[in-house]
Amino acid sequence: MALGKLNVSLLLALGKLNVSLLLALGKLNVSLLLALDGFL
Repeated sequence: MALGKLNVSLLLALGKLNVSLLLALGKLNVSLLLALDGFL
């Protein structure tokens, strides 16, 4: 039971990290696109 709970906690933590990274990358991509549009 303890190991199962630990695995679930790790999966949730990794999931949150992945979501954070995806959001950060998405914002970065949008910023880059806007910057390029500004130059062009």
